[in-house]
Amino acid sequence: GKLFIVSIAVHWIIMFLGFFVFKQIEDPGSGFFAFFYEKFVVAGDTPHYINIAKNGYAAVGETANQIVFYPLYPFLMKIFGFIFRDYFITGVFVSNVCLGISAIYMYKLCNRELGENAAKDGFIIYLLYPLEAFLISVYTESLFIMLTLMCLYYIRENKWLIAGITGLLAALSKSQGIALFVPAVYEAVVYMARNKRFYVKSLLVCLI
Repeated sequence: GKLFIVSIAVHWIIMFLGFFVFKQIEDPGSGFFAFFYEKFVVAGDTPHYINIAKNGYAAVGETANQIVFYPLYPFLMKIFGFIFRDYFITGVFVSNVCLGISAIYMYKLCNRELGENAAKDGFIIYLLYPLEAFLISVYTESLFIMLTLMCLYYIRENKWLIAGITGLLAALSKSQGIALFVPAVYEAVVYMARNKRFYVKSLLVCLI
């Protein structure tokens, strides 16, 4: 629970510090939430995700090129949009929840592979990485990172079904998720070699 809360809090503090510098230099009259909304709704991919969540994909017209955006993130925005009634707020909610969960799995994966001290260092580095602005706003990055870390963790735990599902979902959030097929198959082969048995199920789950 602490990792979840700390990861979100630190990212918002860094965002606020960035706003404070921007306010002093460029726009002394702006407020934090107005600044945040302007930077992550008016520009970038945020308007596209909001439009897909609101209207779905279009086969023709000006928004037909939005087919390049993968569907899982706007689908989650659509689902939670029934609660918040505002797709920007919904996107921020989804991203922040995914950020918190991703921090937990970052720590768990590092702790499993490298030990507790390295896990703490990895967690701190993750919090301070410059990507932080995109992880708390309406972008798919936090969802993708969460699913990628979950998939890698469950691959190493040899929990093939959940690894396959999270890998599939990662590929539905960004195309790079397909690359998770490689470590999944590698670990499945190592697992079978170590146990001297052929597990068809583990390879079939990798194909998910």
